Amino acid sequence: MSNRLPLEGIKILDFHWVGAGPWATSFFADYGATVLRCESGLAPDPFRLAPPFSAPKGTRPTLNSGYMFNMLNSNKKSLRLDMKNPRSLEIVKPLIAEADIVCENMRPGAMAKWGLDYEKMKEINPDIIMVSSCMQGQTGPRNKMSGFGLHLSALGGWTSITGWPDREPIPPHQAYTDCIAPVHEIIAILAALEHRRLTGEGTYIDQSQLESSMQLLSVPQLDWTVNHHLTELNGNRDPYGAPHGVYRTAAGGPAGDDNWIAIEVFTEEEWESFKKLCGQDWVNDPKFATLADRKANEDELDALVDTWTKGFDGIELQKKLQAAGIGAGFVHNGKTVLEDPHFEARHFFMNTGNTEMGDAIRFGPATKFMSCKPLEGYAPCIGEDNEWVCKEVLGMSDEKYQEYIDAEVFR
Repeated sequence: MSNRLPLEGIKILDFHWVGAGPWATSFFADYGATVLRCESGLAPDPFRLAPPFSAPKGTRPTLNSGYMFNMLNSNKKSLRLDMKNPRSLEIVKPLIAEADIVCENMRPGAMAKWGLDYEKMKEINPDIIMVSSCMQGQTGPRNKMSGFGLHLSALGGWTSITGWPDREPIPPHQAYTDCIAPVHEIIAILAALEHRRLTGEGTYIDQSQLESSMQLLSVPQLDWTVNHHLTELNGNRDPYGAPHGVYRTAAGGPAGDDNWIAIEVFTEEEWESFKKLCGQDWVNDPKFATLADRKANEDELDALVDTWTKGFDGIELQKKLQAAGIGAGFVHNGKTVLEDPHFEARHFFMNTGNTEMGDAIRFGPATKFMSCKPLEGYAPCIGEDNEWVCKEVLGMSDEKYQEYIDAEVFR
């Protein structure tokens, strides 16, 4: 196994904040790129302020003990800088000159106000790659709209299909677009790096996080386009499968007394396997003979399946159903996921944290390289790399560094 990481030598100046943007650049940091977060204590990254916190017992949370920030920023460096101070550009512009990529996910126009739009950056570094990843792109009537992934989940249509028909719609489990947009950004940056390698040209990437997320909503979009059928709230059910839902399993299982299993049966072959494994008299009732019959009597079917699954340990039932060729998965919670031997065997969870919060667990990269291991470092305390950036990277003297401190540039 090589000690060289595939992205070593790549330099990223990162103005991202909150979730989606930092998640994208975390991939580059994990595999060797130098990622320098440019941030300010005057308007700190909201994830530095968001619970849960991991602070030593008896101490109050700080800007450095927010778990969400540390999870998404391991192996990065932090430059604390007040961009509203005009002298901050004396530090930022030399960094742009040395960078391969500059990333940001602020409201359109924010970078231009600092004199740092793409055209200005090209004057500093002609082959620079710039990424703007905002809610709805740099153009269009809603380009200035600000917000978070939960707002985009509603705008993109996700909220219209998550929930139960007898209740109000609910958002997906989190800011779901934040889980999709980073993947698109990573691919776009890698493509831009390859384009520059082949042509010597930099580029500007305008990413709409909303449009990125809608790539995964093609089925309801096509269903309306082709069939004029509007996908509606349907709980855990699927029009092409039954039983298809989440059912309670025996108390006292891996998740204590709150244990559930997801089961999906689509084909008649799978239904026959389910009938054989279940062994209950009701599976042979003519009202469940075909998919159409099972869909017509789905409330009753779900109640019977739920009664049957309550007699089993969820993990053991998962194994039995999967062995019979039936889609099934135990519904894990945070505790049982961390204890899952599969993830342990793949070394998926890694250490993070920083000098203030101590060790913590984070998920590692989902993509693994056989030739190397990702870095297992910590997230930076805010501004902890200021002196390194100024003196080591920019060659600043002690006196010059102190001059910037006195000018209140590092705030």
